[in-house]
Amino acid sequence: MKKIDENLHKVINNAFALAQELEHNIITTEHIFLSLLDNVDANNFIKNLGGDTDELHMQILNYLHIYLIYHSLLQL
Repeated sequence: MKKIDENLHKVINNAFALAQELEHNIITTEHIFLSLLDNVDANNFIKNLGGDTDELHMQILNYLHIYLIYHSLLQL
């Protein structure tokens, strides 16, 4: 059980760091999912289900960048 807790802690911390890096005020499911894709166990799990983790990573990152641009424009 301890390994799950350590992995969860790492995923949440990485999601928080990603949100900060992108200058987002909140952590979204997209940040968490990107962080899961960087986790070896979660990445392998998704691949074993037939998921293309590289494509997922690219699509989510693109979405977050568009989100950032859109919300930046709203503040003008």
